[in-house]
Amino acid sequence: MLSRYLPKYSRVLATHVAAPFLEPDRKLVAAALASRKDDLTILLVNESYRAVDVTIELEGLHAPVRLLRYALTRQIEDKVLVDLRWDRSFEVRHSLSDRIPPMSIVVFSTYSLSPEAPGLVA
Repeated sequence: MLSRYLPKYSRVLATHVAAPFLEPDRKLVAAALASRKDDLTILLVNESYRAVDVTIELEGLHAPVRLLRYALTRQIEDKVLVDLRWDRSFEVRHSLSDRIPPMSIVVFSTYSLSPEAPGLVA
């Protein structure tokens, strides 16, 4: 799933995670990337067994961006055919807040990909 949203030659942006887990239980990982055309992709992996509320602060945006949310959750990961479509849209100027499901991978991206699309890495 992750490679679908990672264009070649993306630059990695600085990230900082302040999760509500105790240090040994910290199970929330984040990464942010920008393409050569400044398209934005934010990846969140929640390995814990509980949902977590997050606020993502975006510094240095010159204009508001529309981020689409794609989620791969425990409920759909074992299906033979996964129809991965964006399920939410955010107009973001400085920050966005969302609830990340337990045991999930969530991608926020300016890219709009249909389930049939080969992805950005191709």
